[in-house]
Amino acid sequence: DAKEKGTLALTRKRVKEAPQIVPRTLSAVAADGSIRNGDMLQLTHLLSARAVAVSMGQQLKELDDRGVLHLVTATQDNVPTARNTLRVMSFSGGEGEPIVYGQDVAFICDAGGVGVLASARPATSHLSSQLVAKQDVFLMMVPEGTQPSYDCAWKIQPADVDLRLSVQGQPVHATDEVVLVHAFTNKRLAVTSTAVMSDMGVEA
Repeated sequence: DAKEKGTLALTRKRVKEAPQIVPRTLSAVAADGSIRNGDMLQLTHLLSARAVAVSMGQQLKELDDRGVLHLVTATQDNVPTARNTLRVMSFSGGEGEPIVYGQDVAFICDAGGVGVLASARPATSHLSSQLVAKQDVFLMMVPEGTQPSYDCAWKIQPADVDLRLSVQGQPVHATDEVVLVHAFTNKRLAVTSTAVMSDMGVEA
């Protein structure tokens, strides 16, 4: 009876996971090697080889004034699925145009609902972990037809600090080693060793 009603714990788990593990196909790299506005990609941490992922089954409660927020983690599963692939979109610029260093971009995830990678501003953040003294990143759900807030804006910069001035406005290439900088707070996206429980188990 519980199985037919969908109340079994295993059934609920499968229903929660199903839209998140739908296979995705990453965008083919353009002939000039650049990343284009609208490309589907993965953000992979260079040191740990973990990919940025979301947990749509977990809604964060700490910042209710910002709408619906979901947990963002780093997963060892690099097979492209809905939860660990993101679409890069420019805040200004046409579909298919090259993404360039220094411009404001958003990273959009569709894993059972459309959300945008965002980070809290220090003045209003209640999510920051006192253990690692860092600012949390989360997925902010964006209602259809609305523009993401500036909390969702990121700038791509080269990992090599010496190159940052010279490449501004130049196309970002798919093989470039980069850092993501939160546009409003100037904080860099990082992966820590802090373990958190996601929909798929313990992740970073």
